[in-house]
Amino acid sequence: MLRTEPPPASPGLTARRIETFEEFAAANAVQWEAFGSPAKEVAEARELLPQRYRDSVNLMHGVWLDGELVCAGTASPSEHGLLLYGGATLPHARGRGAYRALNRARWDDAVALGTPALITQGGSMSGPTLERLGFERIGEVHMLLDDFRR
Repeated sequence: MLRTEPPPASPGLTARRIETFEEFAAANAVQWEAFGSPAKEVAEARELLPQRYRDSVNLMHGVWLDGELVCAGTASPSEHGLLLYGGATLPHARGRGAYRALNRARWDDAVALGTPALITQGGSMSGPTLERLGFERIGEVHMLLDDFRR
Protein backbone atom coordinates (compact mmCIF):
# COMPACT_ATOMS: atom_id res chain seq x y z
CA MET A 1 0.00 0.00 0.00
CA LEU A 2 1.21 3.50 -0.78
CA ARG A 3 -0.07 6.26 1.52
CA THR A 4 2.42 9.03 0.77
CA GLU A 5 2.60 11.25 -2.28
CA PRO A 6 5.08 9.91 -4.86
CA PRO A 7 7.40 12.25 -6.76
CA PRO A 8 6.25 13.84 -10.03
CA ALA A 9 7.06 12.28 -13.41
CA SER A 10 10.56 12.74 -14.76
CA PRO A 11 11.12 15.20 -17.64
CA GLY A 12 10.09 13.77 -21.00
CA LEU A 13 7.32 11.65 -19.46
CA THR A 14 3.64 12.55 -19.51
CA ALA A 15 1.36 10.46 -17.29
CA ARG A 16 -2.43 10.77 -17.15
CA ARG A 17 -5.72 8.94 -17.31
CA ILE A 18 -6.64 7.37 -20.66
CA GLU A 19 -9.26 9.59 -22.30
CA THR A 20 -10.42 8.01 -25.58
CA PHE A 21 -11.18 4.60 -27.01
CA GLU A 22 -8.10 4.88 -29.25
CA GLU A 23 -5.90 5.49 -26.19
CA PHE A 24 -7.64 2.62 -24.39
CA ALA A 25 -6.89 0.25 -27.27
CA ALA A 26 -3.26 1.44 -27.42
CA ALA A 27 -2.85 1.07 -23.64
CA ASN A 28 -4.16 -2.50 -23.80
CA ALA A 29 -1.70 -3.21 -26.62
CA VAL A 30 1.13 -1.94 -24.39
CA GLN A 31 0.05 -4.34 -21.64
CA TRP A 32 -0.24 -7.28 -24.06
CA GLU A 33 3.21 -6.65 -25.50
CA ALA A 34 4.88 -5.99 -22.15
CA PHE A 35 3.40 -9.16 -20.63
CA GLY A 36 4.14 -11.26 -23.73
CA SER A 37 0.51 -12.24 -24.23
CA PRO A 38 -0.05 -15.01 -26.79
CA ALA A 39 -1.41 -13.83 -30.16
CA LYS A 40 -4.59 -15.91 -29.83
CA GLU A 41 -5.43 -14.32 -26.47
CA VAL A 42 -4.71 -10.85 -27.85
CA ALA A 43 -7.01 -11.43 -30.83
CA GLU A 44 -9.83 -12.55 -28.52
CA ALA A 45 -9.27 -9.64 -26.11
CA ARG A 46 -9.10 -7.11 -28.96
CA GLU A 47 -12.64 -8.10 -30.02
CA LEU A 48 -13.93 -7.30 -26.52
CA LEU A 49 -12.29 -3.85 -26.27
CA PRO A 50 -15.29 -1.75 -27.34
CA GLN A 51 -17.53 -3.41 -24.77
CA ARG A 52 -14.87 -3.22 -22.03
CA TYR A 53 -14.31 0.46 -22.75
CA ARG A 54 -18.02 1.22 -22.66
CA ASP A 55 -18.91 -0.89 -19.60
CA SER A 56 -15.87 -0.77 -17.31
CA VAL A 57 -15.92 0.98 -13.95
CA ASN A 58 -12.13 0.76 -13.86
CA LEU A 59 -9.74 3.58 -14.68
CA MET A 60 -6.82 3.22 -17.04
CA HIS A 61 -3.69 5.37 -17.03
CA GLY A 62 -0.91 5.73 -19.55
CA VAL A 63 2.57 7.16 -19.75
CA TRP A 64 3.98 8.75 -22.89
CA LEU A 65 7.72 9.04 -23.47
CA ASP A 66 8.49 11.61 -26.13
CA GLY A 67 4.95 11.20 -27.49
CA GLU A 68 4.91 7.37 -27.53
CA LEU A 69 2.62 5.44 -25.19
CA VAL A 70 5.08 3.15 -23.38
CA CYS A 71 3.42 2.26 -20.08
CA ALA A 72 -0.14 1.50 -18.99
CA GLY A 73 -2.05 0.25 -15.99
CA THR A 74 -5.58 -0.35 -14.77
CA ALA A 75 -7.03 0.75 -11.44
CA SER A 76 -10.29 0.08 -9.68
CA PRO A 77 -11.66 2.77 -7.34
CA SER A 78 -12.55 1.61 -3.85
CA GLU A 79 -13.34 3.26 -0.53
CA HIS A 80 -9.79 2.41 0.58
CA GLY A 81 -7.93 3.82 -2.43
CA LEU A 82 -7.22 2.71 -5.98
CA LEU A 83 -6.65 -1.02 -6.46
CA LEU A 84 -3.90 -1.36 -9.07
CA TYR A 85 -3.73 -4.00 -11.80
CA GLY A 86 -1.63 -4.71 -14.85
CA GLY A 87 1.00 -1.97 -14.67
CA ALA A 88 3.35 -2.67 -17.58
CA THR A 89 6.11 -0.89 -19.49
CA LEU A 90 7.30 -1.75 -22.98
CA PRO A 91 10.74 -3.40 -22.89
CA HIS A 92 12.53 -0.63 -24.80
CA ALA A 93 11.29 2.02 -22.34
CA ARG A 94 12.11 0.25 -19.07
CA GLY A 95 14.45 1.89 -16.60
CA ARG A 96 13.43 5.44 -17.53
CA GLY A 97 10.84 6.16 -14.85
CA ALA A 98 7.65 5.30 -16.73
CA TYR A 99 6.27 3.01 -14.02
CA ARG A 100 7.00 5.66 -11.36
CA ALA A 101 5.15 8.20 -13.52
CA LEU A 102 2.23 5.77 -13.94
CA ASN A 103 1.86 5.46 -10.19
CA ARG A 104 1.98 9.24 -9.77
CA ALA A 105 -0.94 9.60 -12.20
CA ARG A 106 -2.81 6.92 -10.31
CA TRP A 107 -2.04 8.70 -7.02
CA ASP A 108 -3.37 11.98 -8.38
CA ASP A 109 -6.67 10.28 -9.29
CA ALA A 110 -6.86 8.58 -5.88
CA VAL A 111 -6.48 12.00 -4.22
CA ALA A 112 -9.09 13.54 -6.53
CA LEU A 113 -11.49 10.73 -5.56
CA GLY A 114 -10.91 11.44 -1.85
CA THR A 115 -9.08 8.15 -1.21
CA PRO A 116 -5.34 8.98 -1.12
CA ALA A 117 -3.91 5.47 -1.22
CA LEU A 118 -2.73 2.96 -3.81
CA ILE A 119 -3.23 -0.74 -3.12
CA THR A 120 -1.79 -3.64 -5.07
CA GLN A 121 -0.59 -7.21 -4.79
CA GLY A 122 2.98 -7.83 -5.84
CA GLY A 123 4.72 -11.16 -6.21
CA SER A 124 8.40 -11.95 -6.42
CA MET A 125 8.82 -10.00 -9.68
CA SER A 126 7.01 -6.76 -8.85
CA GLY A 127 7.29 -6.74 -5.04
CA PRO A 128 10.84 -5.34 -4.89
CA THR A 129 10.00 -2.61 -7.43
CA LEU A 130 6.90 -1.61 -5.49
CA GLU A 131 8.86 -1.42 -2.25
CA ARG A 132 11.50 0.81 -3.89
CA LEU A 133 8.65 3.12 -4.94
CA GLY A 134 7.49 3.48 -1.34
CA PHE A 135 4.80 0.80 -1.14
CA GLU A 136 4.65 -0.89 2.23
CA ARG A 137 3.78 -4.51 2.80
CA ILE A 138 0.58 -4.82 4.84
CA GLY A 139 -0.28 -8.48 4.44
CA GLU A 140 0.25 -11.70 2.55
CA VAL A 141 -1.80 -13.26 -0.23
CA HIS A 142 -1.80 -17.02 -0.59
CA MET A 143 -3.00 -18.36 -3.92
CA LEU A 144 -4.71 -21.74 -3.90
CA LEU A 145 -5.16 -23.84 -7.01
CA ASP A 146 -7.67 -26.63 -7.39
CA ASP A 147 -6.50 -29.07 -10.05
CA PHE A 148 -9.64 -30.63 -11.54
CA ARG A 149 -7.70 -32.92 -13.88
CA ARG A 150 -7.14 -35.53 -11.18
